[in-house]
Amino acid sequence: MEEAELITILQLSGRPDQIQPGKPLYKAAFEQILTDSLFTATMELQTAQYLLSAETSKISKCEEELEKLGQLFVKQEGKWLLGGGHVPASVDERVKFLLTRLQKYHTSAEKWQLEVDRLKKVIASGSA
Repeated sequence: MEEAELITILQLSGRPDQIQPGKPLYKAAFEQILTDSLFTATMELQTAQYLLSAETSKISKCEEELEKLGQLFVKQEGKWLLGGGHVPASVDERVKFLLTRLQKYHTSAEKWQLEVDRLKKVIASGSA
């Protein structure tokens, strides 16, 4: 954006300190964008949908690993495939870890889903 002269990055002691519009005309445009509640809600919706998708992906990965671990312990003729009749401690710990992560991801996904639903209502109403 700086190369396109949309913004100017001001330096302080050799480090970025402030971001300002690249030209005076852009200042008014940026101010208008910042005060547009419908635009803000739309951008927040896109962010919430992305974060919901990321959490859903994490949930799927945990579920897939739990399913693979479960397949190692399918009963055949009354015996487990692995573990000598019981689940090894290392697998049990991994399952507990995955279940803990799964709960965390699920809680986060629920939060983002509520936010997505709220923002869709805001956008549908046409005002924030």
